[in-house]
This record gives sequence, structure tokens and C-alpha cells, in this order.
Amino acid sequence: EQLDDDKFKEKEALIVRSGEIMKEAEALEEKETKRAIAAAVTEEVCEVCGTCYQGEAGDAAHKKFKVHGVYSEIRAKFEELHPNKDEWEKKLKEAAGADSKKSRMEEFKKSSRKDSDKDEDRKSRKREESRARSSDKRKKEDRGRDRRRNDSRDRSRSRRKREDRGSDRRRDKSRGRSRRDDSRSRRRR
Repeated sequence: EQLDDDKFKEKEALIVRSGEIMKEAEALEEKETKRAIAAAVTEEVCEVCGTCYQGEAGDAAHKKFKVHGVYSEIRAKFEELHPNKDEWEKKLKEAAGADSKKSRMEEFKKSSRKDSDKDEDRKSRKREESRARSSDKRKKEDRGRDRRRNDSRDRSRSRRKREDRGSDRRRDKSRGRSRRDDSRSRRRR
């Protein structure tokens, strides 16, 4: 049991020692991280043009770019024109008020024209419908007339056919049997 007890005490001592070493390592890491952050050159963003640069040398270099120059001109012009903004807005509102009155009048006139056009369209449609109805009536009447004509024509045709049949029979009788015989003889051959 003493051997087990010695090893147990030794284990405990090693665990305590490893905990101390871990704390020292974490403290050293934190210290080095702070030093690296302080020594590192951070990126900055230009307020005028939005370009990123590192350190003073980068700032001086980016100010020579055309983009930075153009943005600075734009901002200067904006500052120059900004005080006149209120005057321009007043003028635009006045112009818009006058224009809106004119546009409302024009819209009213257009809508009244559209309404009158719609009324005229309705009237013309009604006229066309009544014309179509009257032409339909005439067509129906014409159909009745045509039917009566056709009926009378049919009657006269049927009379003629009956009469023709009678004449055909008479003709056949007058010719006699010779015709009948000819047709039979042809069939036999």
C-alpha cells in the first residue's frame, strides 16, 4: 500500500505543477497578444473617399490617387450648393403646385372626353345591334320566301318528272320489243 500511496502523492504534485505551468502559459500568451496588437499597423478608412490604407505612408499615398481628388471635389461642390437647397425646394413646390393644378384640369378634361366617347360608343353599338336585328328579320323573311319558292319549284319539277315518265313509257311501247331483245342479246354475248 505504501507504493500506491507514494505514486498517488507524486501524481497530485504533477497535476498541481501542470496547472501552474498552464496559468503561466496563458498569461504569457495574453501579454504577447497585447504587444502584437500595439505593434501592428491597423487599417484605416479615409473619410472623404472610403479607401482603406495602413499607416501614415499609406495615407499619404492614397491622397495622391485620382479617386480621392474627385471625391474631395464632389464634397466641396456639395458644401457649396447645400445652402441653396431650401430655396430650390420652395421653387419646386411652387412649380409643382401650379403644375398639379394644370395637370388636374387636363385629367378632368380627358376624363370628360372619355365619358363622352363611351356614350358615343354605346349609341353606335345600339345602332349596330338594331341594324343587325332588322337584317336578321329580313333574312328570316327572305328564308320564308325562298322556302315557298322552293316548294313551288319542287312541285313543278315533280309534275314534269311524272309527265316525263309517262312519255318514256309511251315511247318504249311504240318501239316494241326490239329494244328489249337487243339488250338481252347483248347480255348473252
